[in-house]
Amino acid sequence: MDPLRELSAETWTANVRNAKQIRKAKLINDQLLDEFDAQDVSELPRIFEQFYSRLASTTGQRGALVQALKDIVEYRNAISHPATSYVSSPDARNAAERIAYASKLVFEPHSDELSAILAAVADVNDAEPPHIIPVNKVLPPRHTVVVNEFVGRFRELDLLYKWFVSSTAVWVIEADGGKGKSSLAYVFADQITSGTEQISRIVWLTAKARRYLEGDVIATEPDFTTLDQALRFIIEAYGFTDAVSSDDDVEDVVLNLLAIEPALIILDDIDSLERENEDVARWFTNTLVQRTASKVLLTSRRSLFGYGAYTTALSGLSLSETTEYLAAVSLRRYGNGDGFTAGNHRRLIHTATDGSPLYLDDIVRLILATGDPIETVVKEWRERGGEAAREYALRREFDMLSSLAKDVLLASALRNERITRAELMAALHCRPDDLTAAITQLHRFYLISYPDQTSETPTFEVNQNLATLVKQAMKGDASFKRIANALKQLTSGGRLRKLAPDAMLAIRDAVALVKLDRHGEAEQLLRTALEAHPNEAALLSHLGWVLSRAPGKARLSEAVEYMERSVRLKHRNRATYVNLSTIYLGQDEHDKAAAVVSAGLDIYGDDHEFLYLLAIALAGRSLALFKTVEAIAPQSVPVLAEPARKALAAINDALSRQDAVGPAQGHRLVILRRDIEKNLRAVAEAFSTPT
Repeated sequence: MDPLRELSAETWTANVRNAKQIRKAKLINDQLLDEFDAQDVSELPRIFEQFYSRLASTTGQRGALVQALKDIVEYRNAISHPATSYVSSPDARNAAERIAYASKLVFEPHSDELSAILAAVADVNDAEPPHIIPVNKVLPPRHTVVVNEFVGRFRELDLLYKWFVSSTAVWVIEADGGKGKSSLAYVFADQITSGTEQISRIVWLTAKARRYLEGDVIATEPDFTTLDQALRFIIEAYGFTDAVSSDDDVEDVVLNLLAIEPALIILDDIDSLERENEDVARWFTNTLVQRTASKVLLTSRRSLFGYGAYTTALSGLSLSETTEYLAAVSLRRYGNGDGFTAGNHRRLIHTATDGSPLYLDDIVRLILATGDPIETVVKEWRERGGEAAREYALRREFDMLSSLAKDVLLASALRNERITRAELMAALHCRPDDLTAAITQLHRFYLISYPDQTSETPTFEVNQNLATLVKQAMKGDASFKRIANALKQLTSGGRLRKLAPDAMLAIRDAVALVKLDRHGEAEQLLRTALEAHPNEAALLSHLGWVLSRAPGKARLSEAVEYMERSVRLKHRNRATYVNLSTIYLGQDEHDKAAAVVSAGLDIYGDDHEFLYLLAIALAGRSLALFKTVEAIAPQSVPVLAEPARKALAAINDALSRQDAVGPAQGHRLVILRRDIEKNLRAVAEAFSTPT
């Protein structure tokens, strides 16, 4: 621990002091094993930021070290691994080896004490049965569900863990909006480190079609609204989408899948479904659990009939949990846990917010933004109430932010997921130093996350509730449309949600790097990702695109090779077909261009750009054939006539579509049609063949 304490002295000491204060006040009952126990997983990015440069020079080590330490913190967590719980010898060895690995990565070789522990664990008898069962999880990004700080809820989490290993199949978390029922369900699922003999998979589905924001309702996109959509989501989560035909009964498919590999199915916000779709809950809580060993956890704002004995009724955070939340925020803001907990402040804030995590997040930001006495802010919050208070807090923060910092905040909110530095620079046209200054300013106001140090590509995010409020407050600003359009230009035109997270991040970052004219970095990023995912069509397609955009034409043949591989793998990215066919047309490879465009039309239907490109390809092929007219005998005239007629039909089809071509494209097609018709007449006259 000494090297970590040395490198992060200020943060480390503040964490320890704060943890001791909370326990001294009996706000948390568990005791600290040592100082490392006081370092929360969420604080690791802050600690590591202080020696980021030391790790950044060694590719792969930074992320590996942070992940190793995160695993150690998680392993020592009293909720997911109680002191009285069974730990298998392989897991004990794994925990010790991770400590050794973390030590050897950056610091001196591990101590004699650690060597002795490793030796002792290695000698443990392996006769006991293995109890740790790997869990395959399909969960949304944490920031889309959980507010900035998740604290407490030990009793509720313990109850959910006991249910998970019991024979009871269904459980319900019931609470009013903003009380944290979705956050509780998510943290429970995220902290499960071992499955049961029956369950080794967790699938999260949300029916949340609206996000409630104190008097206002914001539309979001649910995973399902009908039973059929829910079942198809599960099929996709199991990776069987391509194996299911339109003739298959999706209910039978899901029941067979979950009979073979039962799962914990989490149905979030189930009460959002319209009354005519209430059969969804019935199917999961009756049919599924009766015919498979699966379990179902539901979150709802209203009580579900018949499940009173199997329901966790969630209220707001307790006073001690509110204090823990405030201490965590104060630690981030001031470097100590005293900022909001002195005197009667915690009681004032707790009473004003009713312990709602959503409102706590907002009132704390209002306190940070104004710098006014807490009593004044709480009084103002009560008087303004709800939405007015939340927007007022945000406006006060805006007054203290630079123009670029506000743009960074809006871009991060509009992204709806983690955003990279390259994406921010490309969208906002800013310099690296200016971006760093803006992000630092946002950190000070607790408006944006610290970079994710487990990834080799640093990313940032805005809490989902805050993101919705930012978009709502800034919708009328001139920068809103400009930044939204800039971010749209950074999209790749394909569906990336099904990709592995590292592959998706590499593609997004590469697109932004190309916009910044940093082609070499974009190429290397994608090549590195391909080492881990050699047959990922999206990576192949984007590497081809990057190579095609490189200065000069020397890389075109290599670009074509990668794009062709992507097409053969049936990559569903419209831009791939457009880019490849355009390259072929530039090389006068008309037949190849027509083949690629035809494949695109098979996938996307009568796409206007494909219709135009097909007309160009067929016209080019026809005109190329006409150049050989002198060497063709009369009996070979059909060789010219049939391609010409196909080209004319394609041209007329494209011209007949108002959305298919712009003025310049239409002019080009008209000229091509004139040239083909002229050549057809010439051939007909030469060989006396009717056209």
